[in-house]
Parts: sequence; structure tokens; C-alpha cells
Amino acid sequence: MISLDASTAYFTALGLGGPSDPVADNQANRVDIELVGRPENGLEAFYVGFNDFGTGSNTDGDWFFRTRLSGENGSPDGEANGFFYVGIDITGDGSLDYLIEHGGSPTQQISILRAGEGSNSPGSITLGETLFTEDVVKFDGSNATTANSYFETVQSIDAGLTGDGTFDPYDLDGGGNKQGDLDRFLTFKVDFQDFVDVVRADAENGIIDDRYELFDETFAMQMLIVTSQNGNNINSDFGGINDNEVDPNTPFHNPGDPNGGSGGLSGGVDVHGNPVPESASFALLLGVFALFRVSRRTYR
Repeated sequence: MISLDASTAYFTALGLGGPSDPVADNQANRVDIELVGRPENGLEAFYVGFNDFGTGSNTDGDWFFRTRLSGENGSPDGEANGFFYVGIDITGDGSLDYLIEHGGSPTQQISILRAGEGSNSPGSITLGETLFTEDVVKFDGSNATTANSYFETVQSIDAGLTGDGTFDPYDLDGGGNKQGDLDRFLTFKVDFQDFVDVVRADAENGIIDDRYELFDETFAMQMLIVTSQNGNNINSDFGGINDNEVDPNTPFHNPGDPNGGSGGLSGGVDVHGNPVPESASFALLLGVFALFRVSRRTYR
């Protein structure tokens, strides 16, 4: 059973078209929004997980996201002070459709936003309309069912990690901008039903293709992780993209894209993080939706 404080062994790491995140690219100017990872040692920067509620429905469950950060900015207070965005491409065209946001000041919130039109490269992502929001409730060890966010050292969550003598498994970048600051995990969750409701409403209203009126946990998605200093734009660190080596206008690509690109985007996965062949899932979706449309016309 996945929980906010569960070992990362229960989560699924996502490849992001490049290193999960280089430990020394220093894209952010604060440790709490600097993504770090060491994928060659199985220490990634971005993970997903899913708890099914056991109801038999494909639209409910807790959807978890975990990202590894270089440390905590300022005095330890158990709060990640930056903004964190999980970008989601549900149509498979390499352009983001939605963003799940964690952040805010003075009250932190978890929100679902539309991505701005043409959000298909590091330099083109814009934040669209907020479609759902709820306040962050920090996990304190006694509120596991009501909490939705947890910011704690990797050492506290994954005790017993070992390095190879060349790195500290709990401090991958040697403290980053703050010597000796241990890496931290930000783990947060959303009710998958809330995301389903947003997608299906957009499909019904013609904002995305109407085949997504059937959207559920079996659909393939491509995802990325990015951080920001504020909630106005994307201005800090991208998972899977190394420093300034990539033109920010180069379109994203996923690990299986033979044409290359800027990286940053996972391959097609379901809510559990398990690979889903995009061409197969797309064909199945078209067939199921066609049957659904015929059935609706037949029984009206």
C-alpha cells in the first residue's frame, strides 16, 4: 500500500528522455527546487504511484507523485517552499494538456491547471486556467488519511541506502548551494477522480477531443516534472534536461522517440507508471469510443 511516507520501492521511477536529473546541473538557484538524481545507481528524481480504492471503478484512487530535491531552503520547517508542476500529455502529441501544481504562499495548495496552448518545449510552457484546487495538508505521522503532502529527508524515508564510495546516497550533489544539506523527497497526492472529472468535462465541452469523455486509469499519458520559484511562470529546473545544453525551444521528446529532442518527457505510462504502448492504447481508445458513441445513439 503506497502512502506519503512509504519507501520509494513502492513507487515507479519515470525515465524522462535523459538522465532523471543530473546531480550537478544547478538549474535552480535554491536547493528546495533543484531536482537531483543518480539513475545509474537507481536513485531517480521523479516517481509516481497509485492506490486503487478497491471499488471496481477505473476512475477513483489516490495518485501519488514524488520528486527528489537537493535540500530545504531556509530553516527546516517541513515545507517545500517553491512550486512544483507535474506536466501531463494525455493526447500523446508531445504537448502538455494539464499541469498538477503544488505550491503557494501563504497558503499552499494542490491544483489542476490547463497547460497553455503550444506547451511542447521547455521555453513554451505556460500556465492556463485553474480547474480544481485544494489546500495542502502536511503529513505529521498521525493524519495519513487526510494529509496530501509530505516533505522529508530521503534518509528518513529510505533508510539503508548505500553508495559506491564516490557519492553519499542521501546527498547526491554534496549539499548543492548549501553545504551539507541532505536531499529531500516531496511527496504529494491527488484524488484521481478529480483529475478524471476535469478531463471528461473538457472533452464534453469540446476543449479536448471528445473521445476523452471515457478517460480513466487505463489511458496512456506522458509526464514530466518541473520546478519554479513562483506560480506565475516556469523558471527553474526540468527533470531529464541538463542545464542550458538544450535550446529551450526544442520540442520535448520521450525516451523512445527516434528523432531526439530536448528530453524531459516520459514515455506513455498509465497512472501506476507502467508503460503503455501508445499506438496500441490509442487504437483501443478509438474503437471503444466508437462503440460508446453508437451505443448512446442506439439507446436514446
